[in-house]
Amino acid sequence: MGRKTMRHPRLATTAVVTAATVLGGCGGGGGSISSLVRSEVPEQTAYGNAVKAHTAYGRIFSRFPGEAPGQGVKVTVIDTGIDQEHWEFDRSRTSEDRMYDPDAGDESGDEFSHGTAVASVIAAQLDPTGVPASPRVRAFDFYGIAWGVRLHMIGITLGTTDPFLPYTPVTTSQLAGENADAETLAARALTSQGGPDIINMSFGYEGLVESYTESELRESLGQTIATLAQGTRDAGDRALLVWAAGNSNERRCTPSTPGVGSLCVRNRLRANSPSVQAGAMAHIPELRDHSVAVVATDSEGRIADFSNRCGIAAKWCLAAPGTDMLVASWGPNGRGYRTGLHGTSFAAPVVTGGLAVVKHYFRGQMANHEVLARVLDTADVTPDPVSVGGQCPLHLDTDGDRNACELSSELGRGLMNLDKATRPVGSLSTGSGDRTASVEGTGFRGSPAWGDLRRRLGNVEIASFDDRNAPFWTRLGDMVSLGSDEGTVIPSFGEGAEEAPVAWQGLHWADSLRAALPWSEGSAEVRYAFAADTSGQVTSSGLSLGGKDGGWRAGAVLEHGAVAGGGAGAGAFDDGSRHVLTFANYAKRMRLGDAADAGKGWSVAVSTTLAGGLMRSDGILQEAKGLYSQHHVALAHAGDRHRTQLRIEQPLRAESGRANFKRPVGRTVAGGWIYDTARIGLRPEARAVRIGAQHERELGTGKIAFGASYTADAGHRPGEDDAAIGARYELRW
Repeated sequence: MGRKTMRHPRLATTAVVTAATVLGGCGGGGGSISSLVRSEVPEQTAYGNAVKAHTAYGRIFSRFPGEAPGQGVKVTVIDTGIDQEHWEFDRSRTSEDRMYDPDAGDESGDEFSHGTAVASVIAAQLDPTGVPASPRVRAFDFYGIAWGVRLHMIGITLGTTDPFLPYTPVTTSQLAGENADAETLAARALTSQGGPDIINMSFGYEGLVESYTESELRESLGQTIATLAQGTRDAGDRALLVWAAGNSNERRCTPSTPGVGSLCVRNRLRANSPSVQAGAMAHIPELRDHSVAVVATDSEGRIADFSNRCGIAAKWCLAAPGTDMLVASWGPNGRGYRTGLHGTSFAAPVVTGGLAVVKHYFRGQMANHEVLARVLDTADVTPDPVSVGGQCPLHLDTDGDRNACELSSELGRGLMNLDKATRPVGSLSTGSGDRTASVEGTGFRGSPAWGDLRRRLGNVEIASFDDRNAPFWTRLGDMVSLGSDEGTVIPSFGEGAEEAPVAWQGLHWADSLRAALPWSEGSAEVRYAFAADTSGQVTSSGLSLGGKDGGWRAGAVLEHGAVAGGGAGAGAFDDGSRHVLTFANYAKRMRLGDAADAGKGWSVAVSTTLAGGLMRSDGILQEAKGLYSQHHVALAHAGDRHRTQLRIEQPLRAESGRANFKRPVGRTVAGGWIYDTARIGLRPEARAVRIGAQHERELGTGKIAFGASYTADAGHRPGEDDAAIGARYELRW
């Protein structure tokens, strides 16, 4: 672009120059500052703690093991340049170019590098290598808010503001004179890295935005505004503009200075709003959804004495720590660290890093303007009070109720809170698209025939969405409970081993009505059965045809909202689905011993059942189909007043088949949900075998029974053994 030198006589950094401590020096050696494991949540700097960064880190490490906060997010910083040789920067993720003059922003080390300091607040590494061996340096691990970002520096020449000189605001004619260069700089930043997600600008002109009108700004900075508005890009693709609000509060001033007037009280400026560039969105609507001004707070979370306030830009203004800051340092004393720095220059990159953390956490699925809106809406704010009978100023009101304010005139939206920004706002919803419901009431109890379905679901994820349509991910298996075979140790009285079952354990289906077929001469019959819940709602029903005295039986069972004896789904699983299971059963009974005496002797019963099941629905569980089996062998001895039974059985088990779960897995940047189908096999990894013994005898006017059972691989789950004993007494009168 030639050798034109970019000169901004009034454009200066927003750092407050104070005495500070410098740690570090030149030289090699060293190694890692600490031995933290990347999956651990590191101890944060003071300003990281203030914005609850460590909580967000924990969620990122849990969700994305091995990734660094902000990873994949592109951040461009416009500043004085960067010392890329500093050990705190990862050269593989850091780049730089200089605007106009090759010497512009060249970090020679002759002066303190403002750009290096600002960049380090965003991207200083966790556990860098090549750290000097000085004990003073190795005593701590400094790192940025989002050390995983891709960082690009655009180096320009910036001045510094002498805080001892009187405040003199920039004029509209001066702004107009710099419009062309400012527009070129904005265009350069917006095309860097192929289009950054966030641009950090810790500099500005003197002049409070409230002192200018919309027409004045459009006339003097029209080209720059048009470029920064990014009108040719989709809203979700526009780079977020993070501006330092300025450090003009309490500056010496003279009321007679043009543009100052009543803002000067006792010769001290009341900087009630951000600087003219930082607060431009207060007048320019097309900048509002992707711009934020950042004011500085002190160690107590209050507005810093030197910081501009949010004022008329409160709706687009955040607060972040900006006093006693620790930064990476490059300058006359070499490479190291510097402490005790103040300024909105350092509050702005805290917010820039925070935005990168939030964008990363949501996997880049949220549009940039949604990320900014979320961070604004979840900040911690104490609204300005409204006097009795008064009204909230429009710039502090967000809900239209002027009786109370929602914003602060000093801190705007409030202090950034990354904990709140990375957890759900309101309730969570999920579903298949055809059926959505609250996550809180969504769940499904699997069939006991499927064994450990949660294990087979493994790390299959399902996305849910909060009131702001932000995605959150959990394991689908966490919504599924395991069904259990409800075989009892003590059977109902009168149940003999010689009776062929109509169905099998695991189905909530009981015999209630039977009728002999007239054409079968009494040798065959039809059975109808049903079961109901406590409210009287029918949960399953069935019809079967078979021999009256056993032998064979075939039929079908219809379950309402449940599958093969599992529980009905709730929430996004509950869509009134029906499961049809057709079965064929064969039973063989044999008498042993005293066969001529019906009241005494031994008997053996053998039963096997094969069944095919099919379910379709519009809920998360879209389809379940499989082939099932159940077997048992029973040996019974009956006497005049007692009966003893030994039973070996395999409870109902899926031998093949699959279940299809349609679930959301994320969203598009435009906000639409993305779905995928998980196809999970139904066959369990183990085969449950139950051995049970029961003994019952008459006692007095009633009957007493005892029983014990042992189940290997209970519920068809490997290693899940179960043992039980029980007793019951039936009194007759």
